[in-house]
Parts: sequence; C-alpha cells; structure tokens
Amino acid sequence: MLEGLAQKKDLIFVRDGDEHTCDEAVSHLRLKLGNTRNRIDTAEQFIDKVASSSSITGKPYIVKMPGKSDENAQPFLHALIAQTDKTVPAQ
Repeated sequence: MLEGLAQKKDLIFVRDGDEHTCDEAVSHLRLKLGNTRNRIDTAEQFIDKVASSSSITGKPYIVKMPGKSDENAQPFLHALIAQTDKTVPAQ
C-alpha cells in the first residue's frame, strides 16, 4: 500500500491541518508502521487503526488530489489497497 501511495506524486496529505507531500506522507506512515508492526496483522488494520488519523489529536488525515474533492485518508487508502490487489499477480 505504501508503494502505491508513493506513486501518487500529485497527492497532498493533510495531517492536523498541515499539508505534506506524497514522499513526506509515505515517510511518516513508514515510521508509524515501524512503531506498531507488532500490534498490526494486516494492511487493512494498519489503515483503520494507525494510518488514517493522528494518534495524538485523533483528527482524521485528509487526502487532496488535483481535480478531486478532498477526502478522508481511510477510504482513499482502502481504495488504494483494492487497486493494488488487482494489479499484483497472484503467487
């Protein structure tokens, strides 16, 4: 999921009102993943419990894409997983 997010170069990730580039968002989420890896079993759990909102303020993260309405990160990241699942060949 993070690799798919890294491809969205025109994405702006808003955390607690501050805008961040795609690369900054991926870096932040990798840090959060590293801190919670032993408590999270799936990408979906990571999105629902960690990657969608601030652990300090509880505010949801927002995703901005050119030409689209702003949306909460949670449904955006779940859709990204669904897209990734369709493009990754089964092993």
